[in-house]
Amino acid sequence: MSAELDMSQYVDLFLQEGEEQIEILEQEMLKLESDPSDERMQVIFRAAHTLKGSSRAMGFSNFAELTHEMENILDQLRNHTFDVNTHIANSLLACIDTLAAMMDTIRSGEGDAADCGDLVKTLQDILAGKGSSSGSLTEQPNAVTAPSSGNLGLPFLTQIPGELHEALNAAKESSEIYHLQMRLADDCVMKFVRAFMAVNIAQEDGELMACFPDQEALEEEKFETDFELVFTSAISVEELNAKFGGIGEVFGFVLGQWGELVVEQVTKPVLKVIVGKEKPEGDVVVPSASPAAATAGVGAGRKGDTGQTVRVDVARLDNLMNLVGELVIDRTRIAQIGADLALRYNDTQVDDLGETVSHIARITSDLQDQIMKARMLPIETVFNRFPRVVRDLAQKLGKDIKLDLIGGETELDRSVIEVIGDPLLHILRNSIDHGVEMPDDREKAGKSRQGLVVVSARHQENHIVIEITDDGKGIDLTRVKNKAVEAGLVTAEAAAKLSEKEALQFIFHSGLSTAAEVSEVSGRGVGMDIVRSNIQKLGGLIDLDTTVGEGSRFSLRLPLTLAIIRGLLVDVANTVFVLPLGSVIETLLIKQDEIQRINQREVVVIRGVTTPLVRMRDTFKISGDVGNQEEFYVVIVGLAEQRMGLVVDKLVGEQEVVIKSLSRFCGDVPGVSGATILGDGNVALIADVNGIVSNDRG
Repeated sequence: MSAELDMSQYVDLFLQEGEEQIEILEQEMLKLESDPSDERMQVIFRAAHTLKGSSRAMGFSNFAELTHEMENILDQLRNHTFDVNTHIANSLLACIDTLAAMMDTIRSGEGDAADCGDLVKTLQDILAGKGSSSGSLTEQPNAVTAPSSGNLGLPFLTQIPGELHEALNAAKESSEIYHLQMRLADDCVMKFVRAFMAVNIAQEDGELMACFPDQEALEEEKFETDFELVFTSAISVEELNAKFGGIGEVFGFVLGQWGELVVEQVTKPVLKVIVGKEKPEGDVVVPSASPAAATAGVGAGRKGDTGQTVRVDVARLDNLMNLVGELVIDRTRIAQIGADLALRYNDTQVDDLGETVSHIARITSDLQDQIMKARMLPIETVFNRFPRVVRDLAQKLGKDIKLDLIGGETELDRSVIEVIGDPLLHILRNSIDHGVEMPDDREKAGKSRQGLVVVSARHQENHIVIEITDDGKGIDLTRVKNKAVEAGLVTAEAAAKLSEKEALQFIFHSGLSTAAEVSEVSGRGVGMDIVRSNIQKLGGLIDLDTTVGEGSRFSLRLPLTLAIIRGLLVDVANTVFVLPLGSVIETLLIKQDEIQRINQREVVVIRGVTTPLVRMRDTFKISGDVGNQEEFYVVIVGLAEQRMGLVVDKLVGEQEVVIKSLSRFCGDVPGVSGATILGDGNVALIADVNGIVSNDRG
């Protein structure tokens, strides 16, 4: 017999599927308190059941024990033996947290070592307190007990349901169909581990058509020692024999082509392997299966449409994105060369080159779009963290808060998803802690006792807009100004002249908090400055609106991707800079006499609005010929409600550019977020508009 199969090869699969099931458990559990429907209970029960079965198969006993106890509680809930309450919900959510922690230790190679004793006892006490001596599930009615006569004593499938019979006949035309009958050793310790391995072998190069008893019964180990699989496979019977022979703790198995074993007497089995001590002698008489046995596993384990998708390591997508970025650079370079040749030569080959360049440009654009879509994830992957945070925090603070999530299907690049989660979470926690009032205070103010927090996302051009809105007490601007004066950020005279938008910007200043007292949640004056910093590093904008007594709204505007952007190319003393188009509002040509001075700084009045000017020559300390002093090109850029004009020498044009990081070579350069290679082969710096505006404001 071959060496026993290594279960470590299935760890990655277990982790991937386990994380999905844990996420389902948490999401649905949070909804269960307000909507304890039978359908939701079934979804939760199936997720816990799947986790239990897969953890048993992998030999993670602590994981399996905890999910088993959860399943006992969930079984009572779905049978309406008792109802969901806060204590039960808290206990189950604590179990989910522990399962997530176990997943981390399993991923790090430390197994599922965790102290679950207290949680297990809590769940058992809940059952005992409800008068249930056992939370165990009832026996599955479709579990099949193998008869003792015949070949290996398995119930051969002689009575085939019509739909399975048709499916088998259809499949037989294009691939071989095999029928496996396996008997485990009487002293097999973990039967489902072995059954799980057999199922995976059957599915590796084909499709599992039927499983008897069904997979749920296998997972629950609700069978004695025998089970059957019917499957298609593209590999040879010798290879199948070697793989099934590698499963340990097996008494024996019979593998044959479908139709040759399903007869009253086996005459030409493709392969008969007996690895146990006893061998049946002579011809094998095959008993008929009962109708229940024949129908029990119909369709169980069918792959369905899973073959339409594949899991891809994100590192491969990152590499593909980098390669496409290089292709975009070369495309631009080839287009530039083609345009130069067309100006210099009147030749048909140059025209042909132009057509080829245009075709390459279209193909590259399509390829870029497809790679970008492959990297896109729905923002609900971030939003899914919020319900649990809101529930736990509201419970801790004694508040009643409803959370509405809108636009979770909105997609953006994975690189943005990875960065945006923590800033959004911090804003959300601040809205709950500082914004929404206590129920009694809300009632006195004429509001409902339940506060409302809404998180929404939507696409807007090439950006995504995320808003977090609460119906709380709003922000006291007088208090903000006083805190700013106390912190030495502004004088009392200057604070009195600040507009509402200008005063609100102090919220994002390090060390300033309007909290009346420091709590475990917030109030130390750290966090909102980091939030703004992280948003700006993404090339995004953050804005804040508030109305005293009515609530506040944080608005974030983020790029869909951090890899490739459209930019406005400008020339400053023969140095080309790229300004991200998302920050550009308009471009102007102004005359010297239109520039005015207020408080020793240059400004220009545009349609009645005074806009400060920043000369990019001065910002980046570039010397050289200043050129025409009578006219200036001005690019108006925006940060939230603030507008600023960047004075440049020339406008070169728009172009799609690939962002290359400079930090690895030069560290963080103020006012520069990266670099790119232009069509002429030269390097252009990508300006950090947020940094320029913030530094000038500071």
